[in-house]
Amino acid sequence: MKNLLTAFTLGVTLLGCSNLPIKTDIKEDHFRLENFKREQGVDLEYVHLMCFNKKPTQWAEPKQYISGKHHLWVKASVSNPDALNSQKEAFVNFNVNLDSLIKATC
Repeated sequence: MKNLLTAFTLGVTLLGCSNLPIKTDIKEDHFRLENFKREQGVDLEYVHLMCFNKKPTQWAEPKQYISGKHHLWVKASVSNPDALNSQKEAFVNFNVNLDSLIKATC
């Protein structure tokens, strides 16, 4: 029974890995924007797109947007969960003209 369970677990793992790498091709005339997070060490750091196309956005996996002129509102926050009142936030508006097929990481 133990060998059957081991074989099943190994089989599922191999099938899951056969689906990697995940497609990350960027569509024609688009750029990709990735949010940033660091949850290691003392401080927690997050940088993400706050709003796009005059609409609020939530934290999301990398998304593709049409190339061209954009007003990108970005929120950055740093906090230490062990310290009181340690949350620091910054808001920035980037007026940019982004070319297609460029990976923009913030």
